[in-house]
Amino acid sequence: MLLSTVTGLYVSSVSGVPAAVLVPMFMAGSFLPVPANVLAAGVSVVKVVSSLGGSAPATDGITLLLYPCGGSGYASLSAVLYNLADAEGKGITQANDLTHTTGLWRQIKDFYRTAPKGTKLYIRGYDDTIANELEQDSTRCNSLHDYLYSKNGDVKLLCIMAKTTGSGITPVAETVITQLLQRLQAFADAELASKRPIDILLEGTGFILSTGEYYNLRGKGNAGNVSVIIGQEKEIHDIAYLTNYAAVGLFAGSVAASHVGRNAGRTKSGALPIVESVFAEGAYYGETQINNLNTSGYIFFEQYMGVAGWFWNDDHTCTTAGMSNSQLSLNRVWNKAARITLATYVNELKDEIETDAVTGKLSPLVVATLENSLSNAIKNEMVSNPDPTRSKECVAVTVKIDPAQNILATSKIVAQVSIVPLGVVREIVGNIALDNPA
Repeated sequence: MLLSTVTGLYVSSVSGVPAAVLVPMFMAGSFLPVPANVLAAGVSVVKVVSSLGGSAPATDGITLLLYPCGGSGYASLSAVLYNLADAEGKGITQANDLTHTTGLWRQIKDFYRTAPKGTKLYIRGYDDTIANELEQDSTRCNSLHDYLYSKNGDVKLLCIMAKTTGSGITPVAETVITQLLQRLQAFADAELASKRPIDILLEGTGFILSTGEYYNLRGKGNAGNVSVIIGQEKEIHDIAYLTNYAAVGLFAGSVAASHVGRNAGRTKSGALPIVESVFAEGAYYGETQINNLNTSGYIFFEQYMGVAGWFWNDDHTCTTAGMSNSQLSLNRVWNKAARITLATYVNELKDEIETDAVTGKLSPLVVATLENSLSNAIKNEMVSNPDPTRSKECVAVTVKIDPAQNILATSKIVAQVSIVPLGVVREIVGNIALDNPA
């Protein structure tokens, strides 16, 4: 079933393999549908979405924070930060947040409260032009595409601050939310087509209505690369101009601190640096409503009985639960494997390929060489990294190339790459009984 005409993605189940599948392609004389400003390279990855019955390398957490500018807010700025002091050196301060009635300094501070020291954070202002393009026609958002192109795939997470005052993105109704999620997913799809896989973290301003009502995000727009954060730290919510903020910066920092196969809500990673939590709009909810918010795909803070502190409830995305793109950590595994695939197979482009003297198809030696080169590259980075401080990011990888492919006619080789992800424990049931040993 065709999922996106932009990227040519398909929904498919992989028999016996509970994971996403990469299909790298060697191409000659043909091009994928990519923006005109992007030179189409000869290695591509196609994401197959299927039903799924340590420390993080600093580059996996590199984030671009988009903040609304214009009006009374901060001026448009494009910069690279490595700590909060870098931001303050550029005039992004707590005092100026108050002057501009915006939370840019606060979100950057939150990012570095949880992200590893020295994590690279790009920041860039966006005005109503970009906001309208993202909300209405993300395929035309050329300035943002061009910016990411200029970073050559360095950005892995796109973190978007919503509008509180002035310009920015703020959904207000279910139809607007659905359209926004669809547009953001289309943007992520276009980035994937340009060989720059990203995930989008959206500040959930406006997703919780003033009445306390909310919409189910699961499957809304099939936005499997978009996550919505609605949790608030009460101390920040109580600041007048930040009443409607959501802790998207804190969540982005938590993701940056986790290896790609790890859920940001992992309790062993420790409690978050907050004292008390509320939801967007400052609402408090009971147990039933919190459970409903969780199953509806929102990301927020939660507590566990008998455990001190607050934790992220999960790393949901806005698509149907149980799919291979329904959790951010699954997406990050796929994205990293895709980048390794691109980096590995680009070395083979325009090289001569030995064919079978009788059939003209791929020789067994070529097949084995190509399979092993990619398999070893992914395993060495994600399964059994020689660095003892690195945790396993996925369980296994299998690369298969059909030797019957007619390379002489097509100049193309398709490799099927299956990734088995790590499992995540979301529930443990203890059956406890009292026993009389007499």
